[in-house]
Amino acid sequence: MTQISDKQGDSNITLLPSDNKKINLHDSYAIRCELGRVYRDMRSGKVEAQDGTRLGYMLNLLLKAYETSVLETDLREIKSTLQIGKNLRKENDKK
Repeated sequence: MTQISDKQGDSNITLLPSDNKKINLHDSYAIRCELGRVYRDMRSGKVEAQDGTRLGYMLNLLLKAYETSVLETDLREIKSTLQIGKNLRKENDKK
């Protein structure tokens, strides 16, 4: 781990070692798995509790953003389907 101090030396930031592997965060399952890995690393002492808490917080934000994105997409599809149904009903009523 690398320690970095700010210009005034008041706070330190701990950087986790980079293994140059991309972390899979493409869906809610993958994000939950990563949360589990962070938790296990905290419990085993590989990651300090403060750093793990920060990582967990960020992963939780990513999970919420993912869920919001999925809900928005689903809502758009529902609205589109309802609009198609309305249009078909109007056409049938004209006949």
